[in-house]
Amino acid sequence: MELNGLTFTRAAITHDLLDCGEALDICVASYDDRAVDGKSVIVIAQENGETRWCLEVRENRLVQYKGQRNSTPTGSDLQTALAYARQTKLSIQTSDLGRGYRAAPGSALPEFVDEQNLPF
Repeated sequence: MELNGLTFTRAAITHDLLDCGEALDICVASYDDRAVDGKSVIVIAQENGETRWCLEVRENRLVQYKGQRNSTPTGSDLQTALAYARQTKLSIQTSDLGRGYRAAPGSALPEFVDEQNLPF
């Protein structure tokens, strides 16, 4: 999926996690067990082939949206992150996108979608 100059792609192999972690200086490579077990889907957002953001999705919930050294998006990057969540119909359950956008505790989550049908 492309949005505002970013290409969002699901990490397909463990090396994708290693490359993303190295590029952003984050620990996403340690999520390999979660990804293999299907507990998390890792999505990598790139701009012109350069890794900019790493997202963690669990059961249609966006739970992490991290940039360089675990930074969080601001300005136009934040607007793109929110647009991505809207377009993919993900519930936002992370403070990475600002307190005002965090889902209320106990709020109904969207029905679980088989991960084969996810839009990334």
